[in-house]
Amino acid sequence: MNKPACLSHLARFQVPLPVERITRESLEELATSGDLDEETRDVIRRVLAVHGDGPIEGYGLFFGPFVAAGISLQGYARGARLQIPKGVQVSCVHEDPSTNRRKRTVHVQHAYAGFINEPYISPAYVVWAGSGGRWCKADLDSILGAGGGLLEADQPERRYA
Repeated sequence: MNKPACLSHLARFQVPLPVERITRESLEELATSGDLDEETRDVIRRVLAVHGDGPIEGYGLFFGPFVAAGISLQGYARGARLQIPKGVQVSCVHEDPSTNRRKRTVHVQHAYAGFINEPYISPAYVVWAGSGGRWCKADLDSILGAGGGLLEADQPERRYA
């Protein structure tokens, strides 16, 4: 019996933009172009107003509710295996945020789309159960930008005795 497909929170709420990288310049250009619907252009204007005048930090693959073209949002469902590269900022419950010291593979518990909640812009992020059962999270822009991502289902998981 097949399990029904789980619709990812990312696929439902993350807005794809027709750009390779999300930058201030690409957002400003899209806000004035006629290529997008009015609702999306309004969200872009709100994000730019909240963000301020500085450049957009990070890799430019995700920014708030937006995702760059070419990024697949499918597969980030509960139980998916995700590789988090060394150097990614990870936050765990009851701990200070820290830099990932080694590459690790985790099982996704939840994947959340980014959003704007004035005056904050929240990134898209994933949550998993870390050591000791602590909930940990990292933003997808950092994970994918540093070379991480979903692992193929047919790859065997490495276990050490």
